[in-house]
Amino acid sequence: MKLKAKSNKRVLHQHVQPLFLALLCQLGIAHPLSAQELKADAQAGKAKAAACIACHQLPYSADEKVPRLAGQSADYLLDAMQAYKRGDRQHALMQALAQPLSKQDMADISSYFSQIKPVEAKLQPRQLSTDAIAKRALGERLVNMNNCVSCHGQGMAKPSDNNIPSLSGMSPVYLESALRSYIPPPGQEQGSRRNAMMRYALNITDPKTGKERFFNEQELRAMAEYISSVQHEKSAR
Repeated sequence: MKLKAKSNKRVLHQHVQPLFLALLCQLGIAHPLSAQELKADAQAGKAKAAACIACHQLPYSADEKVPRLAGQSADYLLDAMQAYKRGDRQHALMQALAQPLSKQDMADISSYFSQIKPVEAKLQPRQLSTDAIAKRALGERLVNMNNCVSCHGQGMAKPSDNNIPSLSGMSPVYLESALRSYIPPPGQEQGSRRNAMMRYALNITDPKTGKERFFNEQELRAMAEYISSVQHEKSAR
């Protein structure tokens, strides 16, 4: 009976979780005040973004730990900056930079970055090793299991909502770090990024033990590598 219960729970998680996450994407996204509603001024944002560009170089940063901002939705960028100011995203430098900014400042900066056309890095086709192929297959399976495209769109580049980021052009180093930030450290209830949907998405039922757990380091790295490789393959064609 216990084995049957565990099996049923695993099947339920595998089939219901993707549908639930897709439903959350369509119905459960909070929509704060948008950049458009704040009458964002991209030209004003260009001057205000000087400190940002030191790290978030344009059109994309050479630092693999830094996310690409060019071409992201203004609403997503605005929401992210507000999250740093509230403390829902914890990063010492970003929180310090966000604190003195008004909503109007954030809207202007967001509008500026959103209007910059993203330029894809020139990537060369890679010959994958056997281990890399296995890791990519694991990443693809995990991404499909969680139905990530329901929110982030085809190729992770066409989000279903303006408050969801495009993952196109992001490095695997940044993506792995971002995924890990949603997972609570041992003994804590929240990760450094507080997002209930992402926290739920990264919680699975272990097929071996039948117990719930968060994705491990190997799984997070595989997902990050796969998501990044989707864009890599597109660029190399």
